[in-house]
Amino acid sequence: MRVVGTPPRAARRLALTAAVLVAVGGACATRGLYVDPRAAVCAACDARAATLDVRLLLLGDGGAERSAQPVLELLESAAAERPDRSVAVFLGDNVYPAGVPAPKEARHEERARAERILRQQVSAVRTAGARAIFLPGNHDWNRGRAGGLERVLAQQRWFDTLGDPDVAWLPRDGCPGPAVRDLGTSVRLVLLDTQWLLTGEGRRKSTHGCAWGRPGDRRSYAAPVAAVQVYRALEQVVAGAGERLVVVAAHHPTRSFGSHGGRLSARSWWFPLTRAAPWAWLPLPLLYPAVRYGIARPGQDLGARAYAAMSRRLEAAYRLAPRPPLVAAAGHDHALEVLRSADAKVLQIVSGAAAEAAPVGRGSGTLFKHGARGLVVLDAYADGTADVRVLEPGAPRRPFLLRLRR
Repeated sequence: MRVVGTPPRAARRLALTAAVLVAVGGACATRGLYVDPRAAVCAACDARAATLDVRLLLLGDGGAERSAQPVLELLESAAAERPDRSVAVFLGDNVYPAGVPAPKEARHEERARAERILRQQVSAVRTAGARAIFLPGNHDWNRGRAGGLERVLAQQRWFDTLGDPDVAWLPRDGCPGPAVRDLGTSVRLVLLDTQWLLTGEGRRKSTHGCAWGRPGDRRSYAAPVAAVQVYRALEQVVAGAGERLVVVAAHHPTRSFGSHGGRLSARSWWFPLTRAAPWAWLPLPLLYPAVRYGIARPGQDLGARAYAAMSRRLEAAYRLAPRPPLVAAAGHDHALEVLRSADAKVLQIVSGAAAEAAPVGRGSGTLFKHGARGLVVLDAYADGTADVRVLEPGAPRRPFLLRLRR
């Protein structure tokens, strides 16, 4: 007797296909705009401009040479509104593809190009009359390869030649930090070199003491510098912030739904060869994500063992902030994201879209995401509140604006 219905083998194939499509859909990233409708949006923040204490302009991954820089123009405009209160924080990857060549490398054309890129970023801030702080990313460390420390020091020397006290390179001397700057009466800015934490001991500074904390504290690590000392120092400066809003600036986020966080565009899922050759539309579904996230596991992805361990230690320190939420600002993924932790103690900002944008996904805690170029502004006010807003070139209005109450 023949039973009418779907044959078992066909049913299994159908179920497998459906499962793959669901998995791909859940792990795909797009450039689309998303704003969580449950997010508390501030509708009348401009009226409080008179009580502004500190404005942080957060942007990263601006190290590409471009004839037009709309994000830097937007940065200059936002800083010019209140230059006396504004500090631009460049979240690493200031020079692509591999930082500033060290003098011994004698790569004159590459060196000249790197200086042009840095000068363009500095000019946007200083023309507005605001201050700037630059920190290193993995590309500034020669992509984590040999010679990275020398290139970080070369970039620091370039900033030092400017002789401008309002343009800082932190942390200094190839050290990991945390470097601390208390801004105004309401913000404690903590700067970390997370690429130092991800770099092998043989390629990072580990034989000399490194200063940490606030200027004048005269505190330093005992030689050799170890990662555990960095985490302990971070815990101290976070827990000791008092009434101040703690903002930790680093290149690497502890959470992200961009490509480093395991989300790829549908094109990368189904036609991976187009990443190398735009014309290579050969369907090889799941090949690239399987190789990248399952086999290769690059050290710059959140799923890598060292990166995941670093994220756990950082998140544990973030939760010691006496007045949550702590704001963690990072670049690395070329997108704009605002992510709230499940316990609402950490607000992760990803602002790595100064020079280019890439698709980004949405996951637990996503308040905002957009695969577009732009920057994030954090305005801290005298009453202890703060506003987080996203600015994008050419946008008719702010795509996102969130009030933080502490």
